[in-house]
Amino acid sequence: MVNDDFETGAMAAKHLLAKGYPHLAYVGIDEVSWSLARKNGLLQVMRDTGGDKPHSLSVGISWLRREPSLAGLTKWLQRLPLPCGIMAANDILGYRIGIAAAMAGLGVPKQLGIIGVDNDDVFCELSEPAMDSISCDCERIGMEAASYLHRILSKEAPTRQMVVSPLGIVERQSTNILLGRDKVVSEAKKFIFAHVGDGIDVSDVVAACNLSRRALERRFQRVEGHTIHYAIHEACLDLAKSLMIDGMTAGEASYSSGFRTPQHFHHAFKKRFDMTPMQYLVSMVMDPENKQ
Repeated sequence: MVNDDFETGAMAAKHLLAKGYPHLAYVGIDEVSWSLARKNGLLQVMRDTGGDKPHSLSVGISWLRREPSLAGLTKWLQRLPLPCGIMAANDILGYRIGIAAAMAGLGVPKQLGIIGVDNDDVFCELSEPAMDSISCDCERIGMEAASYLHRILSKEAPTRQMVVSPLGIVERQSTNILLGRDKVVSEAKKFIFAHVGDGIDVSDVVAACNLSRRALERRFQRVEGHTIHYAIHEACLDLAKSLMIDGMTAGEASYSSGFRTPQHFHHAFKKRFDMTPMQYLVSMVMDPENKQ
């Protein structure tokens, strides 16, 4: 009697997408079957929805037994396209992702959303902010396992292994990217995430929100702390970085992410990431473990 781990991964993916994260990632343990099944469930949802292939990182099973070094995880998080929703194979990993995010200077849930599995109150509430988690139906799994054992002891023909669906998601604060935000501003950000790379500008966002430019700019500035133009610009840079991770040249990523000229892209990329696009590509070749 086991939890339906494939369904668990699919549930996490749907939750993160519904929250508005345009990119997804998975941190798990490839040595164990339940982690792989959760990863496959997340991948299937992304295939079904036509989304980009999620980034993934596999850590050793020793991570469940002792305190690991978070240097590699921190570096991997810094390379993710933002904003990104991350599914952790369980709450222990989710808790450690939250620590690594803080070390990387990445905000949760604005830049990274995190959801774990098991709904372990200790790890979920110790996380900052408190972590969302998928609750498995452990009580039913235990009851079915006891019934299965009883049939074996009674020399009855046991039924096939039963797969039990998770109970659902216990929401806290780690994926609430729209927490406390203006609904119109939320729609504006969703439009930007959905159309980044299409060459959109502020006027396109204004038209999608059915509000005057002045009113939307003021509300956006108040909620986000920066202009709509800045949000578009940053989203384009994050897309370009993601495209280069996936194999595009700097020139290809420049045009595919909405920059009008390679020169503009080169200047903007260096200002944001403190290295040129070419230096970034070289760094991935020199450090292939971080090309996830």
